[in-house]
Amino acid sequence: MIGDLTDQHVLRAALREFGVRPSQRLSQNFLVDRGVLETIVDAAGIPAGASVLEVGAGTGVLTRELAVRAQHVLALELDRHMIPLLRATTHALGNVRILEGDVLQESAAHYHAVLGKPATYHIVANLPYHISSRFLQHFLASDCPPDTTTLLLQREVAERVCAQPGDLSLLALSVQVYAEPAVVATVPRTAFWPEPAVESAILHISRRPPPVWDPAEQAACFRYARLGFQHRRKTLANALAGGLRENPKKIQEILEVLGLHPNIRAQEVACEMWPKLVRALEGRV
Repeated sequence: MIGDLTDQHVLRAALREFGVRPSQRLSQNFLVDRGVLETIVDAAGIPAGASVLEVGAGTGVLTRELAVRAQHVLALELDRHMIPLLRATTHALGNVRILEGDVLQESAAHYHAVLGKPATYHIVANLPYHISSRFLQHFLASDCPPDTTTLLLQREVAERVCAQPGDLSLLALSVQVYAEPAVVATVPRTAFWPEPAVESAILHISRRPPPVWDPAEQAACFRYARLGFQHRRKTLANALAGGLRENPKKIQEILEVLGLHPNIRAQEVACEMWPKLVRALEGRV
């Protein structure tokens, strides 16, 4: 059994044994801080008997910790060169199943089915920074959303997800409509080998039952929100007027009726206000 993978000497020896090097193309930065590893697992709060989808299993450093708490762990890894090492580090764990593939190429329902269609499931992942936004939307907006999602990702992205009115973005809305996010801890670059160029954070996301927006209104709300966020420096009235080919003054009047400042910007509009705004714009008040 390969030893503590947060020990750089053990990690490097294991990588050499299996002929694997960190891939810059795949943004592979291996966690070498046991304190951070334990914080991730504690933040996930995996209950006994739970099913977990781990994305980006890599060497298995996190997989092994999750397997101690969960009943089933589906460890997904994109890099086929890493799979033999991952199998070696987890071979003694009967509750771990390894799957090779790109997480975004299959639906949430697919992974839910592979896990055995449990009543609830949890995601824990050390995500490549460049897929963070697509990953969150891929699962949270699905018909099979996880009960909780705990991610190690770029600090800037984590903070954007948790932003409040005044600093909101389309990414923040696309998470907060479905779930409640919170930054658990920041993670220094030194917690990884090789060190990434940016700081990271542990983000914990708990699903909202039900979503803030009624499912029947979500498509329209996101359509109008995208128009509003296309030009962040413009007022919301001007941004919507350009996309809808409408008179800005008319939209300002609607904003005032809703109790919003006529010169408000999209990033200042609270999540729960968008359905009311859409109904007013479409004359359904």
